[in-house]
Amino acid sequence: MSERHWWRRAFIKGDYPLASLVDSVGFKQRTRVELPFLKRVLGLRPGLRLLDICCGVGRHALPLAKAGVDVTGLDVSPLYLAEARRRAKKAGVRLRLVRGDMRRANFDGGFDVAMNLWTSFGYFSTAAEDLAALKAARAALKPGGRFLLETINGGRIARVLALQERLGLDTERWTEMPDGTLVLEDPSLVDGGRAIRTRWIFIKGASRRDLVTRIRLYTARSLSALARRAGFTVVRVTGEMSYAPYKEPSSRRLCLLLRRTLIELMIVVAIIGILAAVAIPKFSELIRKSNEGSNRGNLGAIRSALGIYYGDMEGNWPADNLASLTVGGKYMTAIPKHRSVGYHATSNAVCASLYTSGGSCAIGLGSPPMYDGQVSNTVWVYWDRDDLPMSGTPRYKGDFWIGCVHTDTKGSVWTSY
Repeated sequence: MSERHWWRRAFIKGDYPLASLVDSVGFKQRTRVELPFLKRVLGLRPGLRLLDICCGVGRHALPLAKAGVDVTGLDVSPLYLAEARRRAKKAGVRLRLVRGDMRRANFDGGFDVAMNLWTSFGYFSTAAEDLAALKAARAALKPGGRFLLETINGGRIARVLALQERLGLDTERWTEMPDGTLVLEDPSLVDGGRAIRTRWIFIKGASRRDLVTRIRLYTARSLSALARRAGFTVVRVTGEMSYAPYKEPSSRRLCLLLRRTLIELMIVVAIIGILAAVAIPKFSELIRKSNEGSNRGNLGAIRSALGIYYGDMEGNWPADNLASLTVGGKYMTAIPKHRSVGYHATSNAVCASLYTSGGSCAIGLGSPPMYDGQVSNTVWVYWDRDDLPMSGTPRYKGDFWIGCVHTDTKGSVWTSY
């Protein structure tokens, strides 16, 4: 039989003495500590319906049933269920026991609470099967019902075993069970650290039995995520079946208290998930395309204006196409006049300077255009006469001068014409 289905060999077809572990002194002490915790966090009281998933031989189910809780135990092992019945009969306790696979458990949804304890989770070969087990547990609960899930802390196990392997330390451990059986336990990490593979050897007298187990490892984060997918809300996370805080690097155990999410909330969560997965990205894409369209429109307008301008001006100086620079033309709403200092009282020179906030040209009276070393605020100027004074540089009718003042990346100011 494949290692991936080891649990069938161990719990259905095999006869391994694991059940006797519950009779050890250590387990009896552990059970006495865990029972008060279970009663508090699950609110257990007489008459409350409890489903114990993977109940085993009834380590928790029997004392809780004795306290008046209406307990139903579910397990896949006929050997464990037979032992649980024997113990229940001996104790005079009413306990309903059902044989079944936790992935396909089919109950009426009438349980107030449920629990799955002592590393009875993660036995299957895929996470999808673990998810199916959680969904089956949810289906067994009433709306708002609580579910306590307790297993090994995968974060600590992976860290410790990886360290032992790196240092070359021995991972084997020998223990003796109450019936005298010697047990060898030899764990190792597999599946990229996502599962623990343990080689077991059971020796009693001249008898020897070998078993290999494989358990999927979970941290609080990964197990909580899986529980939410199954329709649970995470109420509390602890490091043991106590109120000890969970610490991934050091807690030996991992205990999650879950609550069955109401169907209305699940619908809301599903809608939010759909929006997050589909609608929001599409909405973002629409915004992006809208902005892109706006930018393209603006660029198109600029291209059109430049096309008109350069189509008019191509191959010509502005002097040869003065009509476009006159009042009523495409580019100017007014032709301001300025005074040519020391020569003409007025001039028809076409000039434009910085626009004011009112939209008119700021000629700056008393600040003539570039002339004999004097500087005005004029941006560009065109002379329509050829008899203007000369100061080293002739200025003829038709000349078009543009003054540009720039500040470079170093902060230096320079001027060009």
